[in-house]
Amino acid sequence: MIQLETLSVHLGQRLVVDDLSLTLHRGRVTVIIGPNGAGKTSLLRAIACLVRPSSGKILLDGDTLSDLKAEDRARRIGYLPQNGVPAWAVTVRDMVALGRIPHIGRFAAPTAHDDAAVETAMADADILHLADRRVDSLSGGERARAKFARILA
Repeated sequence: MIQLETLSVHLGQRLVVDDLSLTLHRGRVTVIIGPNGAGKTSLLRAIACLVRPSSGKILLDGDTLSDLKAEDRARRIGYLPQNGVPAWAVTVRDMVALGRIPHIGRFAAPTAHDDAAVETAMADADILHLADRRVDSLSGGERARAKFARILA
């Protein structure tokens, strides 16, 4: 569960999220709708700890996000930006495996559990058939699915 308590976010001098309190429940779909420039992306970036709120706090399962170590946040939050990184000259499987970095540790090698998590993520994103293709050879939609699988892994 994600809880926002009186959250405000500024971009420069502009207030884009104003005193928002909201609870997002696990397993439920929540839609954020608004015109361009209304602060939808800024809100998501604040939840992903990519933008610091001006005031208020964000809790994930009762833990204040700003109190968590970066590694703990990376294990618990995935963020897929609107404009991602350009296509890489690596295989889809290798790119999806990058999603396991927060779970493996700094200098540890991936385990069979990590390999299984990568396979499961690719299956869930319906890209198993693309596993050995290079990311830079994919269509935009296939690339988006591969990036989503990286978050799932």
